[in-house]
Amino acid sequence: MKLSSDNIIAYFQPILSAETNSIYSYEVLGRYIDDDKTVKSLGPFFSDRNTSHEEALRVDRIVRRYAMKKYAEEKRNEYLFVNIRLAWLHNFINKPEELPTLQYAQEFGIDPSRIVIEITEEEFNIDDAHVYVSSYYKKAGCRIALDDYGKNASNIDRLALLQPDIIKINIDYIHKSVESHIYREYLKFLSEFAKSVNIEVLYEGIEDKRQLDICMSSCGKLFQGFFIASPQAVMNNAIINHDLK
Repeated sequence: MKLSSDNIIAYFQPILSAETNSIYSYEVLGRYIDDDKTVKSLGPFFSDRNTSHEEALRVDRIVRRYAMKKYAEEKRNEYLFVNIRLAWLHNFINKPEELPTLQYAQEFGIDPSRIVIEITEEEFNIDDAHVYVSSYYKKAGCRIALDDYGKNASNIDRLALLQPDIIKINIDYIHKSVESHIYREYLKFLSEFAKSVNIEVLYEGIEDKRQLDICMSSCGKLFQGFFIASPQAVMNNAIINHDLK
């Protein structure tokens, strides 16, 4: 099946704030409409080793533009999390002003300060040039979130180089914390450390009440997962399964 702007769409998963018990932001997630009109996740497409770098980037840009257009049409003012792989920034090392996400924001009249650039980097192959380009987002007013914190041993290097505003705690840590007090204590440590360096903590992948309770007791600020809210086709009147009370 050919993926194109005719069948690629975006879904939006609410992220709740513990401070307000309301929607802080929405994360953009790629979807496509199959031949049988079923909406399916693009996750397997992006994680498939046979998907070329160029094809993944092409499809992701369609998702991003769709999402930002929808955000503008619905007149939202919450933050919008947009996923970016560091490798995709390589072509903009000498021309960061041409970054597509910033161009989409200008096209649809979106304040860049409402956009959170969520950096994903599977192998953490980073250099000064990539840091320069990613910092351009901040200069434009965007916030930076670092995905999967705790996944690799190099995470302190990621923090020092990228200086994110938000870290998203690796989902495995949250799930393992249910059976292990060591993981529960580590989650608390991460929140305390992040607070000390002025970084907000987002717990993602929350799937049940026990996991939510553990994350809440770890003093994070932001919470995301199917238990809280599923990805949805629109942001207006988003359905929240369980709040933070």
